[in-house]
Amino acid sequence: MDYIYVRQRTTDNGQQILSINDVKELLKDWIKLYPNSFAPDVEFRIYQHEDDIIIRLHEDMSSLAVALLVLYFENSQQTIAYITIDDTEVLLKQNEGKRAMILCQRTTDNGQQSSSTSVRFVLEDNYCLDYNFETKAKPVKDSGLTFKEEDLDLSENYESVRVGDVVKSKVDNVLEEEGLNLRKLLIYLLCGIIGLGIGFLIVYFSCAKVGQEATAQGRSKFTPKISTLSGSIYSSSCLSYKSLLLLLPLTLPCCLHIKSFKKQSIHI
Repeated sequence: MDYIYVRQRTTDNGQQILSINDVKELLKDWIKLYPNSFAPDVEFRIYQHEDDIIIRLHEDMSSLAVALLVLYFENSQQTIAYITIDDTEVLLKQNEGKRAMILCQRTTDNGQQSSSTSVRFVLEDNYCLDYNFETKAKPVKDSGLTFKEEDLDLSENYESVRVGDVVKSKVDNVLEEEGLNLRKLLIYLLCGIIGLGIGFLIVYFSCAKVGQEATAQGRSKFTPKISTLSGSIYSSSCLSYKSLLLLLPLTLPCCLHIKSFKKQSIHI
């Protein structure tokens, strides 16, 4: 199981700084920073573990994503991630399958701690590497860190944050910005169908009239009597541009809105 251990800090009167709801909001804010990085079904489960909080990670999260999340949480709480290395985004392939701790290493400047800009990977064999998100991970000698992981007994009660509930899909965003909903789309579709139906009827009866006139005048190149809709469509004498123009007032609003919808969805 991959997870992040959020160790609670307390105020002078013993009050916890972060609640589960606070952790949920932090997770949502972090997800919004990378809206296109995770599938909608990726879920984070949040457990209360004694005085601390456990965030169970989705199995598809890479080591790089976990490192970024640890760095994000470190600004408010002391966090340590425990994962099984199963990718090469940060560490080499030879480390795949090993358990690792990920934590922030704060530096001191004139006796004051500065914010972290890098994380450290401590493998199960106590091999330590420093990673700053810009260059390859570098080994650290005499880090003083050792790998430790306690057994967890998590309860069945948890809160969850799902990516699909935080980041809306591109289509949903366009619908919201356009003020569109299912009812409006159905109305546009209905108008289009009615317009096409009226247009085909006009073409059909116009073609039938032309065919009858041609028959009366003895013109063999025209169909004597057009009895089917397909016949009226494919007959060269029946495609009256005036009839087709009658479709435009009925279908143009719907077509323009669909065109606008597609154009905006490309840029989201």
